[in-house]
Amino acid sequence: MTDTIIPHSLEAEKALLGAVLITPAVVGPLLEGLAPEDFYRDAHRRLWDVFRVLHTGGRQIDLVSIRAELDRSNDFDR
Repeated sequence: MTDTIIPHSLEAEKALLGAVLITPAVVGPLLEGLAPEDFYRDAHRRLWDVFRVLHTGGRQIDLVSIRAELDRSNDFDR
C-alpha cells in the first residue's frame, strides 16, 4: 500500500487566508462553504478556525485579535 497525498494548493490556501486578513468582511460568506478540514496544512486549519471563532463572536479579525485567540487556545506555538 502506498501513501496517497490528496490534491492541494498551499498557495491557494495562503491567498485565501491573506484575503481575509486584508479584507475581513469576506470571511462571512467564505465560512458558509469552507471548514477547517478543507485546508491541507494544519496551521492553515487552525488559523481558519480562529477566523471562525472571531467572526461568530462578533470580534474584529486582525493580527492582535488573532494572536490573542491563539494564545487563549494555546495554539500559538503550534
